[in-house]
Amino acid sequence: MTIIHAVYSLLVVYLARSINRLQRIISDPYTRNHYRSCLYGDKGYIAGPLKRELTDKSV
Repeated sequence: MTIIHAVYSLLVVYLARSINRLQRIISDPYTRNHYRSCLYGDKGYIAGPLKRELTDKSV
């Protein structure tokens, strides 16, 4: 039972840290734009329409 509790505690800590990192990424405009451009590769082919669609959906 102690091993299960320890693993559960580690998982909770890991998830909390991950959520904290995501919140920092979302709150920083430079980082958010950097990751957004990494997601769909800004080559200019579909970047404009896809960016508008993602912005409309608040992604």
